[in-house]
Amino acid sequence: MISCFPMDYRIVKLPEKIIVGIDCRTTNENRQAFHDIPLVWHRFYQENIQGCIPHKKNEEIIGLYV
Repeated sequence: MISCFPMDYRIVKLPEKIIVGIDCRTTNENRQAFHDIPLVWHRFYQENIQGCIPHKKNEEIIGLYV
């Protein structure tokens, strides 16, 4: 398993937004999400996904889990 990057986690309410980025389908069964989610963050940073998003309003990163 790839170690997570240190992050400051916050739960906040935001006005309506358009969300752009990468996705991952996972499950909490057998703790699969604990394996999958760090891989998504690893890909996000390794492939510089944030740098590939045009017309960003700011450099803020949001991890959205639904």
